[in-house]
Amino acid sequence: MKHCRKEPGEPQCLSAFRAKNPAAEWERDFRGTGEGRACYETLRSTLRQAPTGLCAYCEIRLTPGNEQIAHFHPKSDRSSNHNWALDWDNLWIGCLGGTRVADRQIDSDGKPKYPLPGNRSCDEATTDSVLDGVILRPDEVPPFPRLFRFLQSPDRLDIAPDAAACTAAGIPVERVEATIEKLNLNCRRLAEARLPLHRQLEYAKKRLRESGADPGAGLRRLAEAHLAIDPDGCRKAFFTVARWSLHRYAEDHLRETQFCR
Repeated sequence: MKHCRKEPGEPQCLSAFRAKNPAAEWERDFRGTGEGRACYETLRSTLRQAPTGLCAYCEIRLTPGNEQIAHFHPKSDRSSNHNWALDWDNLWIGCLGGTRVADRQIDSDGKPKYPLPGNRSCDEATTDSVLDGVILRPDEVPPFPRLFRFLQSPDRLDIAPDAAACTAAGIPVERVEATIEKLNLNCRRLAEARLPLHRQLEYAKKRLRESGADPGAGLRRLAEAHLAIDPDGCRKAFFTVARWSLHRYAEDHLRETQFCR
């Protein structure tokens, strides 16, 4: 999970819709209607820019069939007059959290490799729980220092808090632990999906060491290749894995490019 920053100011279509329909429900009145649906598509396009084409929680690359607007505070919360469904500050872009049949990888016998509910992650894992102040919102993850590290085992790469970085950032390590747990960021599907990138980078680093040349230049090139924003405005999947693997070369690159999203 990386820092995400929205552009200031919400889209005008959302302000206008909310002014006319202050009690509107998300599915029935907004996403499912002509005027609301058009604004929904505008929101999706705008929100996608904050995490640079990645899920704001697990950092997989978003695709048209695996993308949704996620509400950090449950949109179903009607305990006050505040309409959380149409609150711009409450909206983020995320994946479908492993709920698609394709994400469960069902075999010919009908048995999924990644069964539900254990495969649910990101917004789909929170089950309408109120987690304000319990877990980190994407914009509460600081650009520096990197709050997360990874733990490798033979068949998976698990995300974990970097305790020293949490202390330096003034963020309780327990809150970072809760973020990982409540969003189920170590479900088997995600932990296994991260591992190939880590192995790829470790192999590239090994080749640089064995080349006999100063590996610094090569590591800087690796950092630029894996952490840069592409011409479509997107970053590569599992950005934080590459950032962790490339250590100071990643941090140097991100500071030089004024990383903020």
